[in-house]
Amino acid sequence: MTGLEVCNPEVVFPGSWSVPRADLRMKCQVDRGQLVNTVELNHLSLIFYSVPSTRILTDLPAGVKMATSKVNGVEMAWISTISGIDGGLGGVESTTYRLHVVDGAMPAHLLLGVSIGSLSPVGARNLWQMPWHLGAMELQAAFDPRRGCYTSYRLQTQSQWENACWEINDTGNVVTREDQESLGVPFSVLSEQVKLLYSRTDQPGDITSGMDVVYGGGVMTLGEIRTARSEFLERAGLLTREELANPSIVLLQQRATLQLAATSIGRHTGLYNSGLGGGLIRSNSNN
Repeated sequence: MTGLEVCNPEVVFPGSWSVPRADLRMKCQVDRGQLVNTVELNHLSLIFYSVPSTRILTDLPAGVKMATSKVNGVEMAWISTISGIDGGLGGVESTTYRLHVVDGAMPAHLLLGVSIGSLSPVGARNLWQMPWHLGAMELQAAFDPRRGCYTSYRLQTQSQWENACWEINDTGNVVTREDQESLGVPFSVLSEQVKLLYSRTDQPGDITSGMDVVYGGGVMTLGEIRTARSEFLERAGLLTREELANPSIVLLQQRATLQLAATSIGRHTGLYNSGLGGGLIRSNSNN
């Protein structure tokens, strides 16, 4: 079977900039009997936080454990957000919230929730049954190709599930793979090949689905937080307002690709559902 390519027309976003038609597409192909989607992402921000592992209370499936590191003798877990324009969803703004875990020997992300900025990907939402939440999202980004960095980057989200604002300065300093290894972040957190685990919205409280994900893309630069607000992460007791403003690392990337292949991981029952719209964790906010 040959690959199927679906292209979308040009979409104009708030902030008076547009993503060309060629940037909004998802390619589908069958590889050894497995459906593989290749998705293009644009104007990405990746923000990583370390929090005391005792702050996160959840029963993970057998063989799955939190990705942790030691800071001053304290075991720290890792939470991250990835935001940008998702070509696989028709070129809409999105922010994904993740807890970093390890599934056997494989780096993995436990999906806590996703904000999306349009109703247009309703078909994909019904297909994957991910914990997506519709919101009013506005991404304003200005990239200077001569300098190879952003002159401005700001994303705002408003919804019943999440009210958030991320404003980032781009230092222009390129971050290589060698640099990433020296930042004190576990390999499993920055790995380009991971498994995505999530609870289907039609089966809340259980991890029933997964995807194999391979990241690819161009140059990453180091960012600095100017504004960081997330009512979801605060409400869940995962991060305080002060902690949100002080992430471990911030990365910006103009363009990247994702290869997604659905996997069957079985049904893992008995997981706590936080009631926060698809989240699988509860928090011990006293830590």
